[in-house]
Amino acid sequence: MTDFSVHRIIGRGGFGEVFGCRKVDTGKMYAMKCLDMKRIRLKQGESLALNERKMLQAVSEVRHHKCLEQKRLNKIKKCLLG
Repeated sequence: MTDFSVHRIIGRGGFGEVFGCRKVDTGKMYAMKCLDMKRIRLKQGESLALNERKMLQAVSEVRHHKCLEQKRLNKIKKCLLG
C-alpha cells in the first residue's frame, strides 16, 4: 500500500468505506473502496460485493480500451498530418 497516500474518508456504505487517495508516483487522485468482510458476511452480501467487483472491473476494462484507442488515433493523426 506504499503506492498510494490515503487522505480521508469520502463515503461510507453498508460494507465499508471509500477513501480519497493519491498515487505517489503520478500524483493522480483516486477513490479507494475498502470492504469489511465481517460486515459483508453478517449482511449476507457476498453476491452483491462480487457483482459490484465484476461491474467495476468491466468498466475499468472499457476505459482502458478507450484510452488505448485514443492513443492509436493520436498516432494516426500525427502520421497523416505530418
